[in-house]
Amino acid sequence: MKLSNLYEIQKSTTTSREFFIDDNGIKCVHYGDIYKNYSFRFIKSSNIINSFSKDVKNEIILREDAIIIPDVTETVSDYGHPTYIEYDGTSYINGTHTLAIKSKGGNLKYLFYYLQNSCNIKRLQSLLLGSTVFGISKKDFENFELINYSEDKAAQQHIVDIIGSIDDKIEYNNKIINKFLNYKHLDFKKIYANINKDETKILDIVKFLGGSQPPKSEHIYENKSGYVRFIQNRDYNSEGHLTYIKESKKNKLCSRYDIMMDKYGEAGKVRFGIDGAYNVALAKIQPVDENLQEYIREFFSQEDVEKYLSNSSIASTRASVSEENLNNMYIKIPDSIVLANFQNRHHKMIEYILNIKEENKKLRDLKDLYLKKFFS
Repeated sequence: MKLSNLYEIQKSTTTSREFFIDDNGIKCVHYGDIYKNYSFRFIKSSNIINSFSKDVKNEIILREDAIIIPDVTETVSDYGHPTYIEYDGTSYINGTHTLAIKSKGGNLKYLFYYLQNSCNIKRLQSLLLGSTVFGISKKDFENFELINYSEDKAAQQHIVDIIGSIDDKIEYNNKIINKFLNYKHLDFKKIYANINKDETKILDIVKFLGGSQPPKSEHIYENKSGYVRFIQNRDYNSEGHLTYIKESKKNKLCSRYDIMMDKYGEAGKVRFGIDGAYNVALAKIQPVDENLQEYIREFFSQEDVEKYLSNSSIASTRASVSEENLNNMYIKIPDSIVLANFQNRHHKMIEYILNIKEENKKLRDLKDLYLKKFFS
């Protein structure tokens, strides 16, 4: 059975940036919002960030649930990750380089999970054409064969309920994590605002330690004895590109508690949570005093600091943070008692966040097992 038997495919409209406005426009799902969406998230239509000019044709406005998926990709291996838009009364359109899948009688959430099965992702990837940028046509998507697709509506809803409950738990856990992170930011700001001391040069209290890059020919994609996890900045958002390299004295190692920072990509973005050897796109920010660890982490996690590092790293080719970008940065340090209490309090919160992330990883693994069970 072809996908178009049960679902309608709507190709995106042109949404040039010149037509985007700040508010009071039609909500617009932009390509950048869904590309590499490894979380397969559900979004309420009212929570879409981008707005588009009101002057759009009525037939391209969506007033129902839809699955939005890119119709182009930079790399084949990154293609096939859908986003489900739940209509909650706010009309929206699917933006440039996207396809919207609407129901013609099929269970849309069942299809959403069906498309997340690794076998079906690979089948979609096989339809991509191109040499530098890869794309899939509306016609090929309409003709996509629904293999191992149950037509039993009760069975479909049962599967949706099981996998959906896992997604609900992951979403709930993520809300807890965000609440902890918000509290940590506010706690830092409150303490920082009440420090009456001279500023200290940041490079006097931290080391900026860049990563290493063994040749790709030495990478393997299943762990074995004598190898270590090779961390790239994209790994902090997805487990979809697990890579390992040989243990070596040349490797630059980090623990899941270390303060990591994007040198490239989201230059200046603070990361943590993975043990292994980190590559050249990352740097470790290592305080000279371990009691400064969590205080320094929060300093670099502040929005204005991340923005400064991002702006100061802009180059002619691509943004790149280096030790030089930290050279003109200064920080106020509280007295030792306040600092020790801050370290203790925030370290416990980091531990709790990491435990929740580990639970989410186990939930995603469980979800993958169910996707294979139901759709392979």
